[in-house]
Amino acid sequence: MSAATLTDLQKNALRYMAMFLAVNHQLPTGAKMAQDFGWSSANAAHEMCERLEAGGWLQRNELGNRMLSAAAFDALAADGTVWLPMWPRTAYRAAA
Repeated sequence: MSAATLTDLQKNALRYMAMFLAVNHQLPTGAKMAQDFGWSSANAAHEMCERLEAGGWLQRNELGNRMLSAAAFDALAADGTVWLPMWPRTAYRAAA
C-alpha cells in the first residue's frame, strides 16, 4: 500500500484522523468528522472510513473499533505530515 493510492480527500481524512487521535486519544466519531469536513451526514464519514479500512489504512482492534494501521503510521511519518510520539509503531505492527 502506498500513499499514492489515496485520493486527496482520503489523504486529508487520514491526516485529520491522525491529528484527532494525537489530541484526543481516540478517533473522531462519524458525526464529528462530518461536521469538520462539511459533509451533510455522518454516513459520509462512515463510507470514507470503510474505504480507508478496505485499503488497509484503518484496521479493527480487538474490541472491533477502528484504529490507524501500521501502514497509515508509516505513510504519515514518511510525508512528514504527522508525528505521533505517544504510540510506538511496533505496538501497531504486532496487531497488524
